[in-house]
Amino acid sequence: MIEIRDARKSFGSHTVLDGINLSIARNDIFGLIGVSGAGKSTLLRCLNRLEELDSGQIIVDGVDIGGLRKAELLEFRRSIGMVFQQFSLLERKSVYDNVYFPLKCTGAKRQRVDSRIKDILDLVGLGDKMHALPRELSGGQKQRVAIARALVSEPSILLSDEATSALDPNITESVLGLLRRINRELGLTIVVVTHEVSVMKAVCTRMGLLNHGQLQALGTSEEFFLERPELLTEFTRDAGWLPNVSSDEALLRVVLRGDRDASLISELAIRTGVRFEVSWGGLDRYGESVAGSFVLKAPRPQLGEITRGLEALGAQWREV
Repeated sequence: MIEIRDARKSFGSHTVLDGINLSIARNDIFGLIGVSGAGKSTLLRCLNRLEELDSGQIIVDGVDIGGLRKAELLEFRRSIGMVFQQFSLLERKSVYDNVYFPLKCTGAKRQRVDSRIKDILDLVGLGDKMHALPRELSGGQKQRVAIARALVSEPSILLSDEATSALDPNITESVLGLLRRINRELGLTIVVVTHEVSVMKAVCTRMGLLNHGQLQALGTSEEFFLERPELLTEFTRDAGWLPNVSSDEALLRVVLRGDRDASLISELAIRTGVRFEVSWGGLDRYGESVAGSFVLKAPRPQLGEITRGLEALGAQWREV
């Protein structure tokens, strides 16, 4: 649905995007993670041409958006909703009027879109707040208004730029749950920009790591967190942590998916009779699924017994 080809962008002598190539499938929740200044927000803003590329292409549903003329670009932008960290609500307008505002700007009459607005407010859990003013809302409720405003034009793509960064963890989880529901019920393609690994883990099916304007890595969220956590050490303290080992010891990263759970570790010990140490790991939720990884410290002479036991139990592993 979205294809980015050799995207390049500079501000003066500073290169922000340096040859980005990326495809995002329809109905995907794709996450871009990176430190401040990595180019995440710039790339996101290029997707609806709020920023223009210096060179390269962005193709959406087979259309090169760089070639759109003014009227075509305005129509294209109606197919893309955007949610920012700052809510940017009209403080003297009700929740209903804030959501109606983008439709009003296109000349839509209130009575013709009334049911659509109410349906969207129900979807985001604010049906009983439509007459409230922004000052009467919590931070999470304000962000839900911003999401409703982005959805009311019935877009096919939703862009989220650090939308949960200003919210506390409990409110963040509720907003992320809403994004999952929107993706599931409305079939939207969602692109999420964040520096928070918890956001990636909770909602994203696929993700990319941006570093100094380049796409350093690409994969599913499970692949990042379970198989390549060392890539995320800048964002979480224990993502790539590994214990020290001697020359006669080995470290194995064991990945559990599907119906496998932590009891596999006990089964492995019973099956092999080898004494090993679980140095790090656990189960977690990745979008709609549960998976996990463990780091095992084992005697190197008995490594073969351990790996054969893991394979027999249906676990993935690699030496680290």
